[in-house]
Amino acid sequence: SRSHSLRQLNLAFCSAIGANTLAQISSRKGLRFLDVSYCNTLTFENLQETISGLPNLEELNVRGFSALTQEMISHPSLRRLNVSWCKSLQNKAMENLFTQLPHLEHLDVSWCSSLSLPIVQRLALSLRSFLSDGF
Repeated sequence: SRSHSLRQLNLAFCSAIGANTLAQISSRKGLRFLDVSYCNTLTFENLQETISGLPNLEELNVRGFSALTQEMISHPSLRRLNVSWCKSLQNKAMENLFTQLPHLEHLDVSWCSSLSLPIVQRLALSLRSFLSDGF
């Protein structure tokens, strides 16, 4: 079906994402890449609920997403995550990163100024690819 054919969706800087849009995104079961960078009208709960409906999602870009603070999203198949410029992202969100994202291989935490250097160093040792500009 057509809802399974969409593989990539870029909504970066979209400020008008509402419940109907999120429901439409969740229905795209074949989606592998989603970019909601700087979509700061979304809440953490909105984001988690939306990606939970995307079983094939492998890459998520939430660059500059202000709702990422104390907790991290959870997804069984996500391999690449960009949380760069999430300046409110706290160490606590990274504590269970590999439990919540068991297949994570690539992580970008560039300019996440609230993360501590020991956390960043530990993550760097645990991933295939890791970006941390701004530390």
